[in-house]
Amino acid sequence: QDELAGLVPKFRDVLNTYLRAAAARDFESPAAMSRIRAHIARRLQIVAPEDSIDGVLVTEFILD
Repeated sequence: QDELAGLVPKFRDVLNTYLRAAAARDFESPAAMSRIRAHIARRLQIVAPEDSIDGVLVTEFILD
């Protein structure tokens, strides 16, 4: 857990980069949230130690 806590800035950078590249229409389809969760999980798995990320829970999503 401490090892992952130290990676929070890198996680934030990976997520910001991905979400800034996404268009608003990418979030409109019924399957969008599942697809976005999968993309986010994959990006975090690349940055995190092996087998430390097995999913993503989205609790709030705001489009601006």
